[in-house]
Amino acid sequence: MVTNPTVENMFNFTSSPHAKQGSGLYKDVVSQTQLVYYDDPNELVTRLHLLTSSKSVGNTGVNNEIISILEELRERDIIV
Repeated sequence: MVTNPTVENMFNFTSSPHAKQGSGLYKDVVSQTQLVYYDDPNELVTRLHLLTSSKSVGNTGVNNEIISILEELRERDIIV
């Protein structure tokens, strides 16, 4: 024997009668962005050399800093 459910039960997606309320996502890691200001272009070039060497041996986490240094050197008209 098959019975049709009532309309109220068709859209009840929870197994308990009380709605659950969350508290959001837990973020374990706090953003640790370090800002370093280089006023000497030679320091920028030295850091760029270090980062590109690091990338060539497999460190993939340096791309953003490499791009930032290249943009800074372009803004200062040191590279084209």
